Amino acid sequence: MFLLLVGSYFCWYYLFWLPLAPLHGIFFAHIRKESVAFIFDQNLNFILKSEKKAKLIFDETVEEAKKAQKKWSHAPSGIVGRVSADLLFDADRWTEVDSPTRQEIDKAVVLWNETNPEDEIHTLIRFGELLQDGKIQCPVDKVYVVPWLRVRSAMIPKTIGAFAGYCRQLQELLNQEVTTNLNNYGIIVLICCMLICGGMFAFKALKLGV
Repeated sequence: MFLLLVGSYFCWYYLFWLPLAPLHGIFFAHIRKESVAFIFDQNLNFILKSEKKAKLIFDETVEEAKKAQKKWSHAPSGIVGRVSADLLFDADRWTEVDSPTRQEIDKAVVLWNETNPEDEIHTLIRFGELLQDGKIQCPVDKVYVVPWLRVRSAMIPKTIGAFAGYCRQLQELLNQEVTTNLNNYGIIVLICCMLICGGMFAFKALKLGV
């Protein structure tokens, strides 16, 4: 029975849980009743981050930041399952705590909060708004250039022939991914079955020996 449970766990882990690794953050955010954010870089590649890591400047909870920053507005870009999700463009590594850009932002925000206690900044979004309005000074870029080839590759072609080719390429990629996954899953299932059968055989052999 123990080996059966172990084999079932490995089947569940490798067949269902592990393939969904990019969405684990969504699952945990749903459990904790939090929001998430998809952070895009200058090449439009994205990673998933929690609301705290994506938006907050200081090491505090989201609730603490909401109380300290009086001007707080949140309009999620969309809903993933039941989780609110934002799409944020971060080409200059604002969300990376150790980046030089973030260190400059931290300095500017600390100075602002000391001189403007009635309008404190605790989120990168609020900082960006004041930066665009010219109300806060900080040596960071306001405009970023995304390579046109990267934008073009993300756009769906307009002509029927080009669109058909685009769909065919997507289908080929999906077929290759599905085939690879099925092969891997088949190997995993085979190994689990062998382990379970081996365990049952060993248990019966020990029982007969007794």
